[in-house]
Amino acid sequence: MEHDFRPIFVVGYPRSGTTMLAGLLSRHGKISFPPETMFFFETYDPKWKSADKVALVRRALRSKRIRDLKITEDQLLCELENSDCTMRSLLAAIMQVSCNLSKKQRPGEKTPLHLYSIDKII
Repeated sequence: MEHDFRPIFVVGYPRSGTTMLAGLLSRHGKISFPPETMFFFETYDPKWKSADKVALVRRALRSKRIRDLKITEDQLLCELENSDCTMRSLLAAIMQVSCNLSKKQRPGEKTPLHLYSIDKII
């Protein structure tokens, strides 16, 4: 991960305008907002303690929402190469690879219900 990795998170109550805000932000030439990942509900495991990056990546790719981003196992493993094997690094890798695929520079993540996971995001 680069040291200047500064993702943008859009969270909020459902039907509160998060899709509109993410859509406006993604019109910027450098900001990418993929579809909702539901990462903290479908992938995140607070008890994850393995050093096996392949297992970590495969865990993420079990989620249909992550697979819908068209991210491959190899892309995620490459992005995680110099990172630790944590859920935080996994989310950062997913966001960065998705951003790279859109040929933009700054990743975003918009899942309204991640409002309840702010403590894990910051």
